[in-house]
Amino acid sequence: MAAQISALLVGSVSRDLIATGGAAPGGVPHWAGLALLRLGARVRVLTRVADTDDSLLDPLRSAGAEVRRLPSAATTTCRNEYGARGDRHELWACSDPIAAHDVPESWRSADLVQLGPLHPSDLTPGLAIRMLSIIAQR
Repeated sequence: MAAQISALLVGSVSRDLIATGGAAPGGVPHWAGLALLRLGARVRVLTRVADTDDSLLDPLRSAGAEVRRLPSAATTTCRNEYGARGDRHELWACSDPIAAHDVPESWRSADLVQLGPLHPSDLTPGLAIRMLSIIAQR
């Protein structure tokens, strides 16, 4: 039997506004996390979400991901419209940035690291450099 791959996903789990009303979870950590879980990976997600939007993380948690939610003044919020004339994506709110020191030491040995920013200030510049240096040392 093959060893289980461990994955660390870092970035915004977003609140995606639905054209018909309401909201749903989205963002790279959400979608990649669910896909990797279905493939049998051990998944850890590090994100920033406002306290009031903690339930956006429930699909990941119930599918088996280990989630670390850092506090944020706002949750990244997107409005996505898909149509025959093209797609339109609007960023309505941004979460606070995630920095290298936010990644727990015990999570830094993942086989796969996916940085999934949804806006330019989602991740601090030092985070990518730090994660690359950790992976290079293995």
